[in-house]
Amino acid sequence: MTRIDLSIVIPFRGYEYKASIIMDLLNQLTDNEAKINYEIIVIDSSGYIKYNHPYVRIIHLDTDIGTARNMGVNISNSNIILFIDADCSVSRDFVNRAWELAKEFEKEKNIGAIGGPVECIPTKSSIIQKYLDYSLFSPFPRYMKEYVSDW
Repeated sequence: MTRIDLSIVIPFRGYEYKASIIMDLLNQLTDNEAKINYEIIVIDSSGYIKYNHPYVRIIHLDTDIGTARNMGVNISNSNIILFIDADCSVSRDFVNRAWELAKEFEKEKNIGAIGGPVECIPTKSSIIQKYLDYSLFSPFPRYMKEYVSDW
């Protein structure tokens, strides 16, 4: 078996009409210009995700997001795990840049996890949704440049 450098775990709990969102993400990840061996593990609680690619494993299991993430870790083939939500979008060099960052932090033996900022995309939703979008995510990383990745 080929050594897997990075495992990407994506929990999905949604309705059929939201399945296209994760399909876009899967297309972005499988079309990535990766220079490493990686796998994508999707824990699908909806039963609507069907995707055929050698890097992608779809596990259909009706469970909560936390349990889905834990299951992804348990079945992964790498010591480095990247969690990403199904509604995210990634750049063409995302996998390589995540790998480079993980390898850099791996040198520090006391680091167990790395997080990043969440950028909200403005929506034309209700005023309540707009309030939640901007109140739940702190602008802190924007002002502390040393904590912000340039991806």
